[in-house]
Amino acid sequence: MLLLFETFEILPSVTLHLRQTAKFKTNTVKVFISRNLDSDATQNAILPFLLRRGTTKHRTMSAIVKRLENLYGTLIGTEVLKAGEQQVIEFSLEVPNEKFLPVKVNLFTSALSFLKEIITSPVTDNGSFREDYLKTEVETMRRFIEGMINDKAAYATEQLFRHMCHDEPFSIYEYGDVATLKTLDAHSLYQHYQNFLASSPIDIYVSGDISPSRTLRSVKRIFSLDRSGHYHLKGSQMHPAPVQVRRVVEETELSQARLLLGLRTNIAYCDEASYPLVLATAILGGFPHSKLFRIVREKALLAYSVHSYLIRPKGVMTIYAGVDPAKAQEAETLILRQIDELKEGNISNFELESTKKSIVDDLHAISDSASREINFAFVNKLNHCAETPQTVIEKILSTTKEQITETARKIQLDTIYLLTSKKV
Repeated sequence: MLLLFETFEILPSVTLHLRQTAKFKTNTVKVFISRNLDSDATQNAILPFLLRRGTTKHRTMSAIVKRLENLYGTLIGTEVLKAGEQQVIEFSLEVPNEKFLPVKVNLFTSALSFLKEIITSPVTDNGSFREDYLKTEVETMRRFIEGMINDKAAYATEQLFRHMCHDEPFSIYEYGDVATLKTLDAHSLYQHYQNFLASSPIDIYVSGDISPSRTLRSVKRIFSLDRSGHYHLKGSQMHPAPVQVRRVVEETELSQARLLLGLRTNIAYCDEASYPLVLATAILGGFPHSKLFRIVREKALLAYSVHSYLIRPKGVMTIYAGVDPAKAQEAETLILRQIDELKEGNISNFELESTKKSIVDDLHAISDSASREINFAFVNKLNHCAETPQTVIEKILSTTKEQITETARKIQLDTIYLLTSKKV
């Protein structure tokens, strides 16, 4: 099997993944720092925003911007992700390929060194993060978390998971919570950061027109981190659906209700059944030709939007529908009927072949982006799976209607959540 990336362990729990390719005009680096979703989620989530405020050499955001301009417009980004029951802090770097520059310069190494500076050398004040920087970032994150209510789709999704997985790490929001934000102080957060950096599993991905041997030497030299700590990263846990379906109704001021169904599959990321499950989810509501779109939205006119989505690392399927508050029950009944149709094997050749083609097209498109290739490889690594887009394509194409039906019968409804109008 041809894997996308060549892998090297450069330090304890620090792994470098290299891919040499001349497809792109830039070189891409992503650094993923992984933790379990737990009570430290808020502390972890605020770190990348504090780190990009300034370093020991470049003490302000304007100094960082100027440095990036001097690196021929190199881009640095940060992100906080939820991957199953892991929280991942991502730092990304996009560097112009040196062969396209007007002068000869060792740009990649300089940019990589600057990325490491941002991650490991924050500006401090007497052994702590700067109080003014922390205060600003806490306020920004508070507004972000509290402002989620304005994005009804995102808010409803988080509420579904909060109720459905109330005693599981998956219920924790990747950005943490406002109550914990208010307790953060610069000194203890800096101590947490030091342990975070010394113990967390770190994956460094490099993709581009690079020399693998030279890049390996450079990364080893630049990322010479203190790895005095040890951190155990747990896998995502599967849970059965309750005997009685949970039902949660929340009322607020809105014109379009949000109806969400949370379903358990108990099918892990790398199970053979995960491929029929991917197809079952997509046949149900992954594309415009899918059952939910054609029947619930187009034919019955019961949803403004409707789709299904598989959270593969957790083995959880969700169905989301934007509906008229007065027609929420009718929409729910018809959605549940489409799930039953899937379990009964009522899958047309058109649905099967169109869905396979759409999934394969999406998998082929991964190779159009270095960032998507890296994300695909990292999620597989995090879930202890040795997939490539091509191996997934082969599995999808070989899956039969009978396998999809058999897998669909394992899907169990867990929670129904409705965010609706107070006027109903």
